[in-house]
Amino acid sequence: MVDMPHADAVTRNILLAIGSTTRSTRIARRWPQRRLATLAGVSQSLIARFEQARMPDLPLATAVRVLDALDIGVDLRLLAPRVATASQRDRAHARCVAYVARRLERAGFIVATEAEVGTERWRGFVDILGFDPSSHMLLVIEVKTAIDDVGAIDRQIGVYEQGAWQAAHARGWRPRAVTGVLLVLATKENDRRLEENRAHFDRVHRIRSRALLGLVERAVSEPPARGERGLAMVDPASRRRAWLLSTWLDGRRTNVRYEDRSDYLAPRTGAARRSAPGGRLSAARVADAAGRSSTR
Repeated sequence: MVDMPHADAVTRNILLAIGSTTRSTRIARRWPQRRLATLAGVSQSLIARFEQARMPDLPLATAVRVLDALDIGVDLRLLAPRVATASQRDRAHARCVAYVARRLERAGFIVATEAEVGTERWRGFVDILGFDPSSHMLLVIEVKTAIDDVGAIDRQIGVYEQGAWQAAHARGWRPRAVTGVLLVLATKENDRRLEENRAHFDRVHRIRSRALLGLVERAVSEPPARGERGLAMVDPASRRRAWLLSTWLDGRRTNVRYEDRSDYLAPRTGAARRSAPGGRLSAARVADAAGRSSTR
């Protein structure tokens, strides 16, 4: 639905710009309105109203004739809004989103997926908005099946957090606090990417799986500090009660089920499923991870 007050304001600004430029150019050429009207093939009264922007229904062809008569060039630019499109709208991403939405609903949250947020110049779609009607907490959840650009992820969540207030109010929700959350598919590749960027995630995403689960299940009464964000892993195949899984950053030292997103999507036999989680990380892998973090 078109915002009529906004459309009227845009029309008025366009007419004012055309009228002002026409009048200043005519005066600079020392032309009376009658001469311009004759050259453009219109009436003098139309030129007077044209210059004062009092023609809300001005035909475009008439405006072009008046501008051409004065040799006024037109450089038309239409500023389309930037729309953030996710690059991971695949089966893995869809399964993760559906899984998280179901879990939140079981915990009593009201959930909206693919919720549009933004301003006139920027639009985006939040994977999941989760509103707790008892605590009035709003979770802004971004789901990633692979971690490509850490900075881009955080910028995206930041914009979503700002736009989430309006999106919530549009649904009749009245949040008191908004918390951004990054949930990643439980893969070894994502564990490695998190470990490589440990300093960043330790500084920004300080609400980890256990504390985040406490928020979701209302076991934690205090809302998160403003600006703190959540981080956890998810496995859509898991039926565990503690469905928000720890990462390497939280001290977990057992392998997760999948190597990467492709491995998650690969068909699995019953035997492969049973053996997929693997055992504990090797001593070399643990030492290597600890060595990398200590050099940061």
